[in-house]
Amino acid sequence: MDETEILKKRLVELSDRSRARGVYESTDFLNLAQQSVLQTLQRGGKVQAVTLYGGVANAERKLAVFGSADDCGYDYIPEIKILKLSPVSEKFGEELSHRDVLGAVLSLGIKRELTGDILIDGKTAYIVVKEAIADYIAENLKSVRHTDVICRITDAAPDDLTREPAPQTFLSSSERLDCIIAAVYNISRNTAKELFAKERVFIDGALKTNPSAILKENEIVSVRGKGRFIYKGIENTTKKGRYKISVAVFG
Repeated sequence: MDETEILKKRLVELSDRSRARGVYESTDFLNLAQQSVLQTLQRGGKVQAVTLYGGVANAERKLAVFGSADDCGYDYIPEIKILKLSPVSEKFGEELSHRDVLGAVLSLGIKRELTGDILIDGKTAYIVVKEAIADYIAENLKSVRHTDVICRITDAAPDDLTREPAPQTFLSSSERLDCIIAAVYNISRNTAKELFAKERVFIDGALKTNPSAILKENEIVSVRGKGRFIYKGIENTTKKGRYKISVAVFG
């Protein structure tokens, strides 16, 4: 049984157990590909009453929670904590990167699926994690690369790191999804098409393999290895027949 089939079986088991026992059941953090599998099961009616939680606005990695207040008789409190990582000495601290922070966390023996999004703010980082491992990471994460750090649980990440960015405009030769991706990330159309073949393009968390698809306004496009943006629509058409599109690109 491959990883996708194992995931499907696990998701169905959690959904069935939630309904049978009248309690909430949750997964670890799911990446976009795993969320796409979940959506497929939802459309097929194999799982029900699913809510996704990421801990911060516009999160990419999310917990899937099965159950509802009507079925379980109580409200669910997501088992999520946010850690703030800051240098012991601001003067000597290095600029942090997502890769370095993730590497430092994983070096503690933490599995990737127990961690959610990592938000970088210069020399400070905010890490979304499962509640069960928050204290352990806070006590043991002492350095990132060459920088000594302090790690502690905080209430929330700053709003300016999680809010939607201001719209940007690009010129696209077509309304096709591959053309829009090429325009936003300044790559060739052929390179954009390769991303679909490699299963790296997601729309609102669902895998997209059709490069000729037409986007709807406010759909979120996620391209693994590139980033994410919200499609806002076509502003106008130039005299040469090109489309001026509006998007909001996540930092």
